Amino acid sequence: MIEKMMKAVKRGNKKRSRNITIGAVVGFLLSCTAVMGADEYLWIKNDSGTIKFSTDMNPPAGTVNPYSENNWDGSIYINNIILSGRDNNAGAGAYGLQLEGDLRGFEFINNSSITGTLTGRSGGSYGIYNDSDSIRSLTNNGSIIGTNTGMNGGGSGIYSNSGTIESLINNGLISGTTAGNGERGSGIFNYSGTITTLTNNGIIIGTSSDGKSYGIYSGSNAAIGVLTNIGLTTGTAAGSSGKGYGIYTSSDSTITSLVNR
Repeated sequence: MIEKMMKAVKRGNKKRSRNITIGAVVGFLLSCTAVMGADEYLWIKNDSGTIKFSTDMNPPAGTVNPYSENNWDGSIYINNIILSGRDNNAGAGAYGLQLEGDLRGFEFINNSSITGTLTGRSGGSYGIYNDSDSIRSLTNNGSIIGTNTGMNGGGSGIYSNSGTIESLINNGLISGTTAGNGERGSGIFNYSGTITTLTNNGIIIGTSSDGKSYGIYSGSNAAIGVLTNIGLTTGTAAGSSGKGYGIYTSSDSTITSLVNR
């Protein structure tokens, strides 16, 4: 898998006559996977105007940042650790980070690795699961991975159910993978929400064993405003019925402006 990604990056670099420094990101991902131990995941919720946190499957209740290595100033949360959830959400499958509530005054920056892995049951796997409301800004400087090794359910690096992400910037790796027959693997899965500006300076990739895969998927009634792709956005699907798309929009989904450099 990593070898295929690197070949794709090299082809993209050659075509554009420039250098995308993704090798360090992929190497970082491998090293993180090797040392990953017990799950440390995070659920952030705006509860009636108060930001609350949870590090287990109980709804967020505490107001203190639960991870001392991370930075939190009341409006900007910076992740510097490996966040990893495995089969950790009965309702949404698995996630490394879940966002919930009105987060329009909130900014999240990832400098490390965020992964969601589903193995033992049906459902979806998400690096970041954005429930139903809005967030001001998501910036990825590391890796965000959703992996589904079961037979039912998709895998998404970032899944946004609805609401608005005002700014989404990828400077690293966003990847979604599924092994389920006919299931979808998506780097970014925008189900029915709005992403006002989406800028990719790194790699966004979706992978499926025998289904459809998307780098970026924009679903029914979803919208993307300005999409600027300076890096690599691709979908890779194996199997006789597999199909891969770099950027896919449903018939009633819109992209206002697309810049592909």
